[in-house]
Amino acid sequence: MKIGIMTWFHYHNYGTALQLTALCHTLKKMGHSVKVINYKPNITVNKLGGSNIAIEYLNKIPNKIKNRGLRHYTNQEREQLFDDFYNFLSFTNEVVTLSDFQELNNEFDFFVCGSDQIWSPLNFNPRYFLDFVRDEEKMIAYAPSLGVSSFDDEDIKKQIINLVNRFKFVSVREQQGVEMLQPFVNLKVNRALDPTFLLNVDDWSMYASKDSEEGRYLLTYFLGKNDKTWKCVDKIAKKYGLEVKVIPVFESDLSRKGCIKKPIGPSQFLNLIKNAAYICTDSFHGVAFSINFKRQFSVFERFNKKSKTSQNSRIYNILKIGGLENRLISGENQLNCINEIDYETVEFELMKERLASLSYLENSLNSKLSCDSKFNKVIGNEMDLCCGCGACDKVCPVNAIKIKRNKDGFFNAKVDKDICIECGQCYNVCSFKGINNSMYIKDRNLYSYKSKDQCVLMSSSSGGIGFDTAKYFNENGYAIVGCHFNIEKECAEHILIEPNSVEKLYLLQGSKYMQSDFTNVIEQILNCQSPIVVFGTPCEIAGLKKLLEHKRIIKEIIYIDIICHGVPSYNLWKKYEDYLCENYGMKPGTIHVNFRDKDKGWRTKYIKIRSDNKFISQYQDNNYYFKMFEACNAFSKACYECRWRDKSEADIRIGDYWGDKFSEDKTGVNMVITMTSKGNEIIRKLSYLENAVIQEQDINDYFISQQTINIAKPVYYDRLMKNLNSKSVAIEEIDKEFVEPIIKRRKISSKIQKMKSVIKK
Repeated sequence: MKIGIMTWFHYHNYGTALQLTALCHTLKKMGHSVKVINYKPNITVNKLGGSNIAIEYLNKIPNKIKNRGLRHYTNQEREQLFDDFYNFLSFTNEVVTLSDFQELNNEFDFFVCGSDQIWSPLNFNPRYFLDFVRDEEKMIAYAPSLGVSSFDDEDIKKQIINLVNRFKFVSVREQQGVEMLQPFVNLKVNRALDPTFLLNVDDWSMYASKDSEEGRYLLTYFLGKNDKTWKCVDKIAKKYGLEVKVIPVFESDLSRKGCIKKPIGPSQFLNLIKNAAYICTDSFHGVAFSINFKRQFSVFERFNKKSKTSQNSRIYNILKIGGLENRLISGENQLNCINEIDYETVEFELMKERLASLSYLENSLNSKLSCDSKFNKVIGNEMDLCCGCGACDKVCPVNAIKIKRNKDGFFNAKVDKDICIECGQCYNVCSFKGINNSMYIKDRNLYSYKSKDQCVLMSSSSGGIGFDTAKYFNENGYAIVGCHFNIEKECAEHILIEPNSVEKLYLLQGSKYMQSDFTNVIEQILNCQSPIVVFGTPCEIAGLKKLLEHKRIIKEIIYIDIICHGVPSYNLWKKYEDYLCENYGMKPGTIHVNFRDKDKGWRTKYIKIRSDNKFISQYQDNNYYFKMFEACNAFSKACYECRWRDKSEADIRIGDYWGDKFSEDKTGVNMVITMTSKGNEIIRKLSYLENAVIQEQDINDYFISQQTINIAKPVYYDRLMKNLNSKSVAIEEIDKEFVEPIIKRRKISSKIQKMKSVIKK
């Protein structure tokens, strides 16, 4: 069978590399075809944290002081040895977003997640719980570690429990993990050995380098800093008459006597342990390979026992299994009591665990419950990402799809399964499905753009390129499609403005900061006889292009996408509208908001709200709607899995030119990236008009000042969405619980960074 393994490998850490190798080796030995899912996570857990943020930071100070100046040691040769070691393994193509992962559903018969601390609540990432796998019968958890002994965040706990309950086969590495999960999980949670224990000495010797290690030596491998530990090392070495060899982890280790200066990859690591007379370590896998190669060893606690984030349980667990608790050294007084390890007894206990672990793995893979199931390429599954662009609605031959707002306040495709004929056309036009062939921004040209027309600048969010481009092409026979805020409908929607209707273009000016209804304008685009310029978010542009390509419709269309951070829930807008009506006497259906009022400057963001004869102006930090937008926690699920942060399907991408370059500008400057030859031609034409200051800039400015990678969906997202959808919860309450902690954290973090900069100087 074809098996996809989901675990860490991108950290060039010996244990990480070797546990993955062991699991691949074991599965291949069972006769399966194995590939590692090529995922390099680049996100941090998005949580609110505790109520007292300042105290949180203060509590971290002792650790910061303890580890001050500690830099992890690495060099190019060492990194290359890791890369070379991975030549033993097969990898999938690189996957980045959930869309990429979902494409793997038909590629494998089973997915196995594990081992290592991929289930740690401290590094929570739903990908490692196989959240992308549609068929739950294909999901196997083999010995993932939770790392800690308790949950300290209820939102993360709830998500982990929900995700684990999808599995039909669950095992974890430590008994503490069993105890954390079993009370909340419907099926039995097994305990399984780390994969490194599934191979024997001969297996591991095959992966070890053949370098000769002369003399008898004590090998150290410490991932933490503890000066008392090194005193113990010296005493043990002296007791047994051993030379000390140090595997460097920190740069400070390079000055230690006995530090190994030659690069050490996984193969060299194995060889050093295999040939050592004694090993001192605080690493789980340091202990694991000491046991595998039947070496004498002592292990030290890396973490403070009292810390909630202590990961010592991993060590305690494996020592208990082998009856080796006395190898844990907590003080120098224990050194006189070190006896030689009787590996016959240890091996007997380990063999029982090994057989049970292999049996669990084989039984899971032999379940045959649904290995033949295939993923139908039809949208509408609750796991699907959807931006509500409407391409699927317009391609469905039986009208089984409608775009409607869901309970969370986002436009979403709804499929009537009774009508659907499963033809797959919706899948083919979905911008979140299939291979992403968008163009990389890093290979393109970047320009700054500032209109010379003061009226255009003051009515535009930044430098006026949107209006100037629309005006030029509208005067030259192009229809313009863009986003307009419909006051009466109380929503943003895309509209089509016919050629030679410049007087109507003002309807499209300014940022809307909400999801637009794009569906209805598609029919107008399909029927339009004129060439068209289409403005939209990257996902809307991608969906429209796929629809036209699928229908083989050839039109003269210029695509312009907008730099987009995400679209907030419409429920947030309704909450904000209720607030305006209740506190300022405004009326629904009459409220207009200018989110980028420039009366006080371009970067000093003020929001101007008017309704009939009512008018208010608020600074961004005092505006509930804008604060939540800036908090980035109420976006559509699809926004957290955006495929176009550093790519585009458009001819041109436009947005604000943030960063330091134009920090003194008061009226706004656009950042413009030309993605195609058509885009370059547009900039050339606009330059000839001499209505703007256009200058070529460094493409790196985009990567410095714009969001080029996705942030993680907040772990409290479901709770926030529920509150936004509740009529009984006011926007002030939501702001206090879900926005203020983020603002406080950012302010404190900013102050700390400034202090660090001063200290460094």
